[in-house]
Formats: sequence, structure tokens, C-alpha cells
Amino acid sequence: MLVQDEVVRTGTPRVFVSYAHDTPEHKRTVRALAEFLVQRGMDVDLDQWADVARIDWGSWAVEGMSKADFVLVVASPDYQRVGDGVGPTLANRGVQAETAVLRDLLHGDRQTWLSKLLPVLLPGHDVEEIPLFLQPRDATHYRVTSIDDRGAEDLLRVLTGQPARVRPDLGTRPVLPPEPPAAYVAPVVSPDLVQWRPLKSPLEVVSRAVLLRQRHRAVAPTVEVHLVPVGGYERLQMRRLNRFGDELAVLGRQEGLFSAVQGLTVGSTEQASWAATDDVRGGPVTGLAVFRDGQRSCWTGFPKATVGTVLVYDDLVRRIADALALLTSIALPEPAAVALSVAIEPISGLREGTMADLASNSGSMSYTQLPEIRLPAEDSVAYADVVRHGGEIADELAARLVMALRGTRPF
Repeated sequence: MLVQDEVVRTGTPRVFVSYAHDTPEHKRTVRALAEFLVQRGMDVDLDQWADVARIDWGSWAVEGMSKADFVLVVASPDYQRVGDGVGPTLANRGVQAETAVLRDLLHGDRQTWLSKLLPVLLPGHDVEEIPLFLQPRDATHYRVTSIDDRGAEDLLRVLTGQPARVRPDLGTRPVLPPEPPAAYVAPVVSPDLVQWRPLKSPLEVVSRAVLLRQRHRAVAPTVEVHLVPVGGYERLQMRRLNRFGDELAVLGRQEGLFSAVQGLTVGSTEQASWAATDDVRGGPVTGLAVFRDGQRSCWTGFPKATVGTVLVYDDLVRRIADALALLTSIALPEPAAVALSVAIEPISGLREGTMADLASNSGSMSYTQLPEIRLPAEDSVAYADVVRHGGEIADELAARLVMALRGTRPF
């Protein structure tokens, strides 16, 4: 977390509040936030306190923003439209001037102003209301769930330079003796590390297509991996669930599921939140989802081939293992056990092969009327085994998918 040196030294940050006058209620909420920050030791500039005498508002805003340690950009529908340049030219002229100055300051010294411009989401507002020049999904924003210390904790920490987690001091490097010379040891075949337990009946699994309702239709074959809690699981609160989409987008980029330049769609319903690629252009759809009942899902495509799509077994194992590692890194309560379901959808144009087949200009295709392969969640494993032995689980799931794929091919 970047903190202004002056703020740390003096302990009294100067804060400028930039916002749009969407509604009288929005103005009152912004003023309530400003009053709260003043009570917490912040020197706040707010236009509602500066209208006693005649003022040149343009000069007032430029001076306030230039001298501020932080500029709070309060997200709202009007602010987003003005910031993105799609609003009416005769409306919100004050915000038009302020956003023009902020864009110029950010462009002129990005390193400084990236840490000074703080997008703020007041209760009832969404990340979609942050203008694009402030990177609503690729940079940090600050949710204020209630105007008190708990609801505004993230914002207070950055304004006062008090991070929640502090890196420990550098310790002493350990001295590790070398291993003794290697000696030949006959290989020992060990028992399976993971215990698979059949369920009395398969658990219900929500597929990618059902979740997204074909808004992101997979054109190329896509691998789906689903983890479903077995037994009792405390349902997520709706408020927590609705915030998961943004977290999944960040997690997916950090772990390489999404590239830094891929466009993403973040969405939610009463039952799930997700982040998924939104520009497939004939390629696979990639995404992450969390469900209110605890289901976690990840889907991704196969490596691009010159002709059709090639299933390379080792690559499939790696993709499933990566998906399992990603799903178990999501900040959710850990169930004692989970049922696993995997799928390939669609399977038209898919064939088994090797890495060399990816670049081949020809390939033997077998066609099937089946639209997908979907293995039910009929076996459970301990959740701890998914974390510790994801590779072995991925190998088993990949083997089951390949056998099912071969069963669809006519002879």
C-alpha cells in the first residue's frame, strides 16, 4: 500500500472530495462521509462547506486537488458518465472540469497520482460507477459499507497510513547442510494418497452454461471443474456474495487464469457471483464462479491448435490441477469434504493427440451428436486432499474424461 510521506509524518492528511450532485440524498451521504473524516482527524475540502462567499469554483477545485494528499473520487452514475465522457455536455459542468484536471494530473505523474486518487463506493453503489480512467477493476477501490470506523476501515487505513498487515523484519538466513550422495533405491509402489468415497446419489452441479445463460457461449471446447461441499455448509450472506465477482477478477488475473489485457465481465445473481472473459472471438470462455451454497467452479479452454482442438492428456491434467489450486485459494469457509465434477463442452472438433499435433495442418476428426461430456459429482474426497494432492486428483479426473470421450466416438 503506497502512503504519502507527508501524511505519515504529520498524521493529518489533507483530503479533497470530488463527487457529482446526482441527488439530494447522494449529496447528504457525501457530506456525512466528509464530516466523519473530519471527526477522525482529516483536513477535508468539500464544496458544501465553501459556499458562504462568491467563489471561482474552477480555481478552488484545482487548488484543492493539487494541494491534497488524497482526492476521494466518490463513484455514482453521473460521475461515471462524466468521467467516461458520455454524459450531456451541459450537465455536471463542475465534475467535467474536475475529471479533466484529474486525468491530466494522472497522465503527467502516474506514480504519484495513482496512490493519491482513491475511488470510493458509498453504500448502495457499485464498481461499474467508477470511471474507466481510474481502472475500476485493475486497481484498488474502497467500499464504505457504513459511515463508521468498521464500515470505512479500508479507507481510514490508507488515509492514515496504517496498513492492516505489516511485513515482518528481515530474519537470519538458515544454514542448510547439503544432502548426502544419492544412492540407488528400488522404486516402491505406494498406495493412492486420495480416498474416493461414492455418494448415495450425485450432488446437483450448476454448469457454466446454466450459470451464464448462454451470455458467454463457449465456441471452442472448454474444460469445467466444479467443487461442491458435501454435508452441511453455511450459506454465504448475500452482501458477501455480491462482492465476490470483483475478488474473482483480481484473483484470476493474479494467478494467470485471465491475462492482463483480457476484457472481463463480472456479474452476480441471488445464487452466484462470477468473473469471465467477455470477448471469445471463437475461442474458449474462461471464468471463475462462487455460489451461495458453497459450490466453486472454474472453466478454461484447451491449447490453440491449427486444426480443430487437440486434447493432450498431460496438458489436461495440468489444467485441472491448476483449476483445483485456484478454487481452493478462494477465501471461503473450508468444508470437510467435496464432491468433484468435470466436464468438456462442447466436444465437437475435439480429438486426442500430442503437443506436436497442435501445429499440424491435418488431423483425423470423429464427430458425435453429443454436445458435451459431463461427469456427475458422485464421489467425494476430503477437502484437505484437494489442497495437498491436487495433482493426483487431477490425473484421476482427466482419465475419467478421456475414457468418456472415447466412449462417444463411433468405431
